[in-house]
Amino acid sequence: MGMDKIVQYQGNIFTHDGQCPGPDQFPFKPVISALKAVKPKLTVIYGYHGDKSGNWIRNFTINERKRVVEIIKEQKFTNAELELRVQPGLCDMEIRNEVARRNVLFTWCDSDKRVKKVMGGKMPKKV
Repeated sequence: MGMDKIVQYQGNIFTHDGQCPGPDQFPFKPVISALKAVKPKLTVIYGYHGDKSGNWIRNFTINERKRVVEIIKEQKFTNAELELRVQPGLCDMEIRNEVARRNVLFTWCDSDKRVKKVMGGKMPKKV
């Protein structure tokens, strides 16, 4: 199994490559400065876990939802705009719209696989 990481694409599009058990293990630290530098805001989509293909598998618990909010405050992500999403997760059209809008962090596990699949050959280049 590879290392859990955040992948950055042109347009300040960030995805999650890998699986982690919960918000406290989310691998944002290596890209923290890039996340905080997004202006005017970074849409942070959270609220559910993804399977190994990046599809919805289960909603966050209430405690996981609360912990995400706490982490955002602790890390002083003043540019973060949290968007809670639950079952069934984002549909293909919503993913395409978010990528087109840019400045987004898709937090669920293996969202990188799902977003790339939805975007096909139209995914922006990695940074």
